[in-house]
Amino acid sequence: MNAAEQGSQGDLSRVRVRLIGAGERAEWDRLMRAHHYLGLTALVGRSLRYVAERDGQWLALLGWASAALKCASRDTWIGWSKTLQWQRIGLIANNSRFLILPGVRVPNLASRILGQNLARLSADWEAAHGHRLLLAETFIDPARFLGTCYRAANWVELGATRGFAKSNDTYVAHGAHKRIWVFPLHKKARQILSSPYPHRDLPRQEIKTMQLTDADATALFARLSSLDDPRAKRGRRHTQRSLLAIVLCAVISGAQGPMAISEWVKRLTPAMLRRLRCRRAADGHYEPPSEPTIRRLLQAVDIAQLERQLGDWLQTQGAEDEPVALDGKTLRGSQDGDGGSARQLVAAFGHVSGTVLNQVEIADKASELKAVKPLLDPLPLAGRVVTADALHTQTETARYLVEDKGAHYLLTVKDNQPTLKADIENLHLEAFPPGHVTTDKAHGRVETRRIWVSDKLNGYLTFPYAAQVACVEREVFHVRKNKTTLERVYLIGSQSRTEASPAQLLVLNRGHWGIENRLHHVRDMAYDEDRCRARKGHAPRTLSCLRNFAISLLRLFHVSNIKAALRNLAAQADKVLGMLRL
Repeated sequence: MNAAEQGSQGDLSRVRVRLIGAGERAEWDRLMRAHHYLGLTALVGRSLRYVAERDGQWLALLGWASAALKCASRDTWIGWSKTLQWQRIGLIANNSRFLILPGVRVPNLASRILGQNLARLSADWEAAHGHRLLLAETFIDPARFLGTCYRAANWVELGATRGFAKSNDTYVAHGAHKRIWVFPLHKKARQILSSPYPHRDLPRQEIKTMQLTDADATALFARLSSLDDPRAKRGRRHTQRSLLAIVLCAVISGAQGPMAISEWVKRLTPAMLRRLRCRRAADGHYEPPSEPTIRRLLQAVDIAQLERQLGDWLQTQGAEDEPVALDGKTLRGSQDGDGGSARQLVAAFGHVSGTVLNQVEIADKASELKAVKPLLDPLPLAGRVVTADALHTQTETARYLVEDKGAHYLLTVKDNQPTLKADIENLHLEAFPPGHVTTDKAHGRVETRRIWVSDKLNGYLTFPYAAQVACVEREVFHVRKNKTTLERVYLIGSQSRTEASPAQLLVLNRGHWGIENRLHHVRDMAYDEDRCRARKGHAPRTLSCLRNFAISLLRLFHVSNIKAALRNLAAQADKVLGMLRL
């Protein structure tokens, strides 16, 4: 019997877990291949190899690899969308191999090794691969192991796998259902992974090169070229495609109206005018379009076609499953001098990508309800969640979303639905412990959000397809003023408790207001939209559509400060043309 077999509880203090050295890889692989029941072919993706030793003698081996791409129980527990899953799956590592070497018999050794390994895993991963980890996972075969050491090391059991394994580009059923265990390496791991908002503890996202691929650029300008030209054939000096490319580039550079666009194009070099396919005069030089030409285009272009084509193109760039927010905005500067009202626009906005998927114009605020169908009809919404404010909390809207579009809804309940609001208030949900709580500190505020969820009104409410209601409380402490404000709102949703956890509902509720903070506010601050004096024809709506597209495009390039990006691009016309592959 060797020393390892004669272990005792006191021997655990001498156990150390470390990364293998450069010359130990072959021996590590040999032992794992010889003694682990799964053998060893390769550790998938990024990996780390550890050894647990005592006084120089190897006791155990551990291997970490990239996380499983799909795991229903894990993904439900985290509460992230498919889009966030693709973006953040690298923040999870899988304990794909754990082997206590033959002959080693030390009580509590396995849990001790796991604890030591987890304490250093994230830092080691950052040193090796450039970023820290937020979560560890493993899969246990219940026919062989009970997972006792993982339970002793405070791992969380989530359920069982479906019994599939990835083979090339497909999944093959093997029938071996394994138990899923996870260990948060950060106290807010679930909140950070599931929130569409960036967090200081997330690794800095790799910035996408600010340039479209050739295929994407070709598809974009093919869509612009397909638009009907409303101008008379006689007297055309510039093609509509060239004018739209000029206007689009100028808006991406921060131009706010027809005059600013014409000034931008006049500053371009002859080479840039050629790249934009401007008209070539008889003497060989390229002519920029005049301000009246640009203004007439903005007023007359088929705006419904333009919005549809740009929106369809953005959908090919964004996420297929992300939630969609609806909200309207008034273009205050668009009010004509003849007493007409300002233009009202309603947009559909992707929570995660920050892109505008569609936009329509309405006659007045009361007609915003009538804008839901023309706004959403072109969008593929099956299985997605649509969020909206209290104005859209209507039975017709709920039926349309569920029955016609196959979508889910999460709607705010206010005084326009007094009976529904009273029913939720009478539950007194806030008297119980909340289902989920988040706390954020920024801009001199400490903001705590709490959510209570209930399905006790199911079968009682007449609101169609209602599956649960919620109360959301937002408590904000203003540090400088030493003052606390409290706000409470009620929600109704069509997803069941198993389909949407309290944490997910809180994320959806917060994500809805991205349309105000990340779109409408940006258009006002970066483009000064409310003071834009374009009033005739389609000009207000066309400029709004192009601003939406410019903001969406910069979001796709992972630009967080849109206003700073516009200032930067205003002085770099060549860079703007390069972004669009012109």
